[in-house]
Amino acid sequence: MVGGFVLFNGLVYVSFKPLVRAEALVIVGDRVVYVGDESRALRIADALGLDTVDLRGRVVTPGFIDAHAHLDSIGINLSTLDLRGVPSIEELKRRLRDYARSVKTGWIVGRGSNNGWGLLVLFDSLYGDEVC
Repeated sequence: MVGGFVLFNGLVYVSFKPLVRAEALVIVGDRVVYVGDESRALRIADALGLDTVDLRGRVVTPGFIDAHAHLDSIGINLSTLDLRGVPSIEELKRRLRDYARSVKTGWIVGRGSNNGWGLLVLFDSLYGDEVC
């Protein structure tokens, strides 16, 4: 008897681009050895003495490697003023002016300033409401 199992009677997503689906999946040891129709997968299970798992219509997806993205942080970053690589106060003011024209908000939040000026609270203390 070989160590492994068969997942059958489900919806197995093999890939998403292009979209490829199957009915069953055969795993032997730590490898996927077959993905396809249920009848063939069950014949393989029988021939190798593998355990079978009835998915009862449930879904199997490919393994994902988690890049560990925090979707809320991504959303916040996409709605803030990108200050990475700002070389001068003049450039900061230009970016701030352009950004202010493109959004409808009472608050502008910046991110990514690592230019040695410290926090951009300094900017507010230097320029206050005049900004541009």
